[in-house]
Amino acid sequence: MYELFVAGSVLGNGARSGGQFKGMAPGAQLVFQAVESTRDSLSGIPSDLNILFQQAYDQGARIHSNSWGYINYNGVYNFDSKDTDNFVWNHQDMLILFAAGNEGVDGNSNGVIDQDSIAPPATAKNSLSIGASENNRQSISDIYSTFLFNGNTKFPVEPINSDKLADNIEGLAAFSSRGPTDDGRIKPDVVAPGTFILSLKSSVAPPDGLWGDYDANYRYSGGTSMSTPVVAGIAALARQYYVQNESITPSAALLKATIINGAHNMTPGQYGTGATQEIQTLPDYAQGWGRVDLENSLFPASPRFMRYYDNSTGLSTSQYWNVSYNMNNSSEPLRVTLVWSDYPATLSASITLVNNLDLTVTGPGGTYYGNGASDNRNNVEQVELISPSSGSYTIRVNGTNIPQGPQPFAVVISGALDFLPPSASNEFPTNNSYTNNNTTNAAVNITDSVSGVNLSSTDMMINGSYVSFSNTPIFNGYRIQNVTTVPYSDGRVNVSINATNNDSKSLIYSWSFIVDTIAPQVTINPVSYQRANAAKTGSIIELNVSANDPVVNSTSSGLKNASVNVSLINNTGIIVLTNNSGFWKGNVTVDKLADDGNQSLYISFSDNAGNINSSEYINVTIDNTPPSVTDVSVSVSVSPAVINLTDSINITANITSPDSVSQVNHSEINARITYPNGTSVNYPMFNGSGDLFYKNFSDTEQYGLYNVTILANDTTGNTNSTQQTRFTTSRISNLVVITGSNTETLTAAPYSNTTLRLYTNNSSNGTIQISQSKVNLTSNTSDFSNPGIYVLVNASQEIRSNLTYVVLLVNYTDADVSSFVESSLRLYRWNTTSSGWEKLSGPGSPSFVNDAGVDTVNNFVWANLTNLSEFAIGGSLYTPPAQQIASSGGGGGGGGGGGASGENYSNIEVTEKYDMSIYKDKVTSYMFKNNSNPVMFVNITGNTSFGDITASIEVLRSNSTMVNVHPRGNIYKNINIWVGSSSFNRPKNIKEGIIRFRVSNSWLESNSITNIKMLMWDGSDWKELETNEITKDSTYTYYDASTQSFANFAITGTTGQTGMQFSTSPLLKNVEPDPTESVKIVAGSAKKAPGFEISTLILSLCYVFFLFRQQKK
Repeated sequence: MYELFVAGSVLGNGARSGGQFKGMAPGAQLVFQAVESTRDSLSGIPSDLNILFQQAYDQGARIHSNSWGYINYNGVYNFDSKDTDNFVWNHQDMLILFAAGNEGVDGNSNGVIDQDSIAPPATAKNSLSIGASENNRQSISDIYSTFLFNGNTKFPVEPINSDKLADNIEGLAAFSSRGPTDDGRIKPDVVAPGTFILSLKSSVAPPDGLWGDYDANYRYSGGTSMSTPVVAGIAALARQYYVQNESITPSAALLKATIINGAHNMTPGQYGTGATQEIQTLPDYAQGWGRVDLENSLFPASPRFMRYYDNSTGLSTSQYWNVSYNMNNSSEPLRVTLVWSDYPATLSASITLVNNLDLTVTGPGGTYYGNGASDNRNNVEQVELISPSSGSYTIRVNGTNIPQGPQPFAVVISGALDFLPPSASNEFPTNNSYTNNNTTNAAVNITDSVSGVNLSSTDMMINGSYVSFSNTPIFNGYRIQNVTTVPYSDGRVNVSINATNNDSKSLIYSWSFIVDTIAPQVTINPVSYQRANAAKTGSIIELNVSANDPVVNSTSSGLKNASVNVSLINNTGIIVLTNNSGFWKGNVTVDKLADDGNQSLYISFSDNAGNINSSEYINVTIDNTPPSVTDVSVSVSVSPAVINLTDSINITANITSPDSVSQVNHSEINARITYPNGTSVNYPMFNGSGDLFYKNFSDTEQYGLYNVTILANDTTGNTNSTQQTRFTTSRISNLVVITGSNTETLTAAPYSNTTLRLYTNNSSNGTIQISQSKVNLTSNTSDFSNPGIYVLVNASQEIRSNLTYVVLLVNYTDADVSSFVESSLRLYRWNTTSSGWEKLSGPGSPSFVNDAGVDTVNNFVWANLTNLSEFAIGGSLYTPPAQQIASSGGGGGGGGGGGASGENYSNIEVTEKYDMSIYKDKVTSYMFKNNSNPVMFVNITGNTSFGDITASIEVLRSNSTMVNVHPRGNIYKNINIWVGSSSFNRPKNIKEGIIRFRVSNSWLESNSITNIKMLMWDGSDWKELETNEITKDSTYTYYDASTQSFANFAITGTTGQTGMQFSTSPLLKNVEPDPTESVKIVAGSAKKAPGFEISTLILSLCYVFFLFRQQKK
């Protein structure tokens, strides 16, 4: 009976042999679970092993031995493997053992057993997986090839073929399954004898079963199924040791670590070191971590010791645990084993380890890693140093990656451990520190993680005298703290602790600290200002303080830091002073509005003991009041102030200081003059008599308005820039005029760009003054759109009294009126009675006007009127054409709103814009850079010279929304080109315009295009421009088109040899679009992207139970 045999190996009491043949743990108790329904069938095992294990656990079992498994699933982590890991994870005190399997074969006939034959559930991470080693029965001569079923097939060559099964305890059983698991983990964990094991025979069993009868009560058998109960009994004894001797309930991880740590290294095995050597090192995939040796696990031979740590708190990611030992015997190995019961893996995981801990041992020779390197596969790690150097060793467990934490663990250590004395840490006050508390208690932690602190042998001394102390339990020790009865004197205090652990190792730990109860002494030094003797908002003040820390009993804690509360003048609040050769300095910016006068800033010095000085203040002076500036004027008697171009003018102001802190800074009094072109220059003003300052200004060659701002500084740097004045330079023509009776007299003033035709009823001899300016000469009012051309005409009484009418002509340039609709220009007259501008529209409007108009060919505005005054040119500002919505053909559909040009914004793909000056008879080239723009440049030759002219291009997505006729032919690209305003954009101003553009060769070829033309919309039809091919490269063909104006364009092409038929016009011009056109909406369509179909292949797994006992022939 198989079950009886296994149970006898664990706990048989030897009653039938007079105590000769006992199990490993004869005093243990047994929970028996029946799972075999018929011979060689384990159909009674539940599909969820948690049920099987829970039944035994509820009956008090804490060690579960399993001599069964799956065949033909070598190395696989299956459902039962996961169930095993899950149960141990949730029941950390349950050790589960599984037989590794009997699938060992020499399949390639090389004399070495093949790897990868571990049978699940022995592949579980948290199981203790058992392989088989040879027994020592020299009298038994059976060999592998003849004794075992199919032995000659499984082990066809030497040295295994004829090897005896039980003659060498350093050898592994050939049939024992080898690792690794499929994810590379080390299995089996350990091996135990598994050949010719002697155990109980059932009284009803037929004779000569299993591997043969020993007598009527006992028989032999073999296989990893027989090795496993041997180790289960050893685990029971180990558990008994921990419960009874150490008074702990050991975890499964601790039992596993204990058995592995004491295991015997079988290297090189029974076949020596030749070509058929299988066992290469410890650990490997044959012996795991070696053959079980309970005595070496619990009671290693002197001078070796065993120490263990069963950490149930566990670690999270990045946490660590460590302990230190001393080694003083290099002839004895040091072995450290780490084991943890890991979280169950998913069946699909390529690496089944979930929570990754790492073991390191650091000593005089360096740092050594568990299993030889950082390991992310195994939940068992071991470091073994065969000849450890003498010195201290730190054993550390790192929580490298713990996604399912915290992770408990167990560590078992064996070696010639020389126990260290207690350790001291966290002394208070810290060594060489300072304190101003002369009754402070001195304290320190005394700990010993190995044997514990012997409190009765601990004493404490302060300044050479024993003192009483309290002790507060902490982890692995106590916090020792004296009870102060007499205050310390200022100076150094020496503390000493003498402590012993339970291994009689002593520690003397000493440190000292300094008592300082006297505050620093502070001296305030003068502050430094950026200017003079005060600071204004925005300026920097340098603070300067001297300080020292008094020396008492030859000691001083020394100055630590200094700060100043500057919250009265600075938003920072507190600034830190820096020691600079004994002077503590710091800069503060006045960034907070503070009252003028003295501000007291509190200064704080502290020493290293924490003493702070008494109340000390730094006084600083604030002055934010600028000088007073009054009576700003210019030396012109009329208002507004007007002078002729190049005349000089005197600027004066009275400047005084309103406070006693600062004075007027004579070297920083300036007149800032802003010229008509916008340039500003500061000119020094000079002190005349008393508080009067002046500047004689003569740089009046620019035509227009000059603004003057007085900049007055005081010695602190406060500036008054609030007082201003202005004057205007104009073109003044003073004319002597002699008129006739009932006749018209022509009076020209070219300097003032003005001509008068005077009709008088009598002869007269008088004067006329004509002043032209860019600003209103009579008033500062400007209530209408004008280009800044003002003309004031004053006639003497002799002329005015005989005047019947006057024709006034005021000239302008195209540049002057480039922003206006030229045809709308009219003269305006300043009405001194109503203080407003009146437009001189035409006859009778107003009543004194006979007629009025504009000559756009000769560039002048004129009016026939009956009296003189101040006049100005005014008109309507030019705006780009309003948006027109396409009603048919192309156009791209509605919506989106108009761009700056009137083009529908949504139809604009690219916009480029550049400003350049146009010159008469010279080429100005506007270069365009965007790759999406087919136009490379526009060259314009002017008929006259202009200032900056803006050229902009709008590359369109479809036909222009400003045009209601679709261009004929194949459309390559629609473009709007705008150059200047409507007053510039015409043949009168543009001598020649060349548009260089390019067309993609691929478009030409794909559409079979042979002719390219550029078309321009003239307001009624698309007109063909002269278009010539210039050159060609591999990507584009380049063309030039000629024009004398700019508007909406289209690049089109045709097939065949004949070009498109277009109407032509010698004059192309922009036409205002028709705002009544309606919108035609063109709806788009969308297509759904094709989907993807995903099919899933579901694989089902079938498995077979088979008993892991090796059958003989």
